[in-house]
Amino acid sequence: MKKVWKQILRAAGFFGIFFGAEISGYVILSVVLSFIVSFRLAAQSGGSFDITQYTNEVTALYTNNMTVGLLISLVLGIGILFIIFGARKVNPFQQVDAKKTPGVFYLLAIIGALGCFFFLEYVMYVIPFPESLMNSLNDSLLSTTASGPFLLSFLANVIAAPILEEVFFRGLIFGRLNRAMPTVVAMIITSLLFGLMHGHPVWIIWAFCFGMIINYIRVQSGSIIPGLIIHMILNAIGVVANNTNILSNLTMLHVILFIIIGALLLIAYFILCTIFGKKAKAEGKVAEPVLEEEEILYSRKKRPVDEVVL
Repeated sequence: MKKVWKQILRAAGFFGIFFGAEISGYVILSVVLSFIVSFRLAAQSGGSFDITQYTNEVTALYTNNMTVGLLISLVLGIGILFIIFGARKVNPFQQVDAKKTPGVFYLLAIIGALGCFFFLEYVMYVIPFPESLMNSLNDSLLSTTASGPFLLSFLANVIAAPILEEVFFRGLIFGRLNRAMPTVVAMIITSLLFGLMHGHPVWIIWAFCFGMIINYIRVQSGSIIPGLIIHMILNAIGVVANNTNILSNLTMLHVILFIIIGALLLIAYFILCTIFGKKAKAEGKVAEPVLEEEEILYSRKKRPVDEVVL
């Protein structure tokens, strides 16, 4: 029981690091923008300026540069992990299960990403959510995927956000919970935390379902890499779509057709993940996760004899 609580507390600790890094990224961004605006307005007005103008300019700048906050969060979050694992002399890639897996799972990741896009993205539009809720969701999507220069938005949403979220949620948090409880329970808790971090009520439901889909291939493949591919592909489609409006003039027939295609792709995804997951595990191609204590012992054995302090 002691080991179970140890893993739960470690999962909670990593969630705290993720939450702290994410909040800190946006706090740092807002502080920097506040200084920039205050200095500029003070220089223009000779030392005094209107607080309303200051607030409006800071808000506008912040809204247009939210993607920078994501990039800062990535640097903080991953940087803290390297410091922690470096101090403990363990392999950070093993700790988050970022390891090789049979190539078929990379193909399944593409199928899963397309299934998520066609099903999850469009099923929301046939569920009778209040109109005000959907309008606020669209505003939230545009503020995160279409703010700032396209290249910066692409870098933040397609590279930074998936890496940060997959390393923490499917790598560290799920990895620890999976050692402390049944896999299905660990998947549900991880996906629920992942959903809650997205804030908006519709986003919470969407992200929970998305988290369960990614967690499934993570369990079957023994690696976070296929899920990371799914996450990157889906975010890339979202960024391109929101910056170009290529999918803005769809009829209800298109939406229903997309939902059907997505459902079929996800059914194929789950079936094939199960089949190839069982095959890979039977052939020993999906290794069990390495416990922290075992990894520390392994790293110490690898040290040269002349470096060992007697």
